[in-house]
Amino acid sequence: MTATGSEIEAFIEHYGKKGMHWGIHTEKDFYRTTTDSRRAQELKKRPLRALTNKQLQTVNNRMNLETQFSKMNPSKTRKGLKVAGEILAVSGTIGGLFAIAESRHGALAIKYGEKVVRKALSGSGRKVISVVSGGQA
Repeated sequence: MTATGSEIEAFIEHYGKKGMHWGIHTEKDFYRTTTDSRRAQELKKRPLRALTNKQLQTVNNRMNLETQFSKMNPSKTRKGLKVAGEILAVSGTIGGLFAIAESRHGALAIKYGEKVVRKALSGSGRKVISVVSGGQA
């Protein structure tokens, strides 16, 4: 059984736009706004006193849902900013500790700490270790 040209043309159908590539969506097609979103946007444009209680509640509910969603699903940028902030906080702490260690008072504190450690490691310092460790030498 052979197919004729008209049968093949009737079978082959093309969906999409001419020149459209597979997997590429236009923003208009891919991100459609819902009726709830559009309604809330339209109501936001009105003056506050022109809204009924139900309309105002609709706008507030939509805004609360959008805020909750954005908090629960942070963007990659927000995640990156959080990590960068943590790195800067740690580096600031390290920088502060380094500055203290390099200062006159920091050098004195380090000398004192070394003296305490040497004393604790010697035979006469066992009392210090037991006090610091809670009585277990």
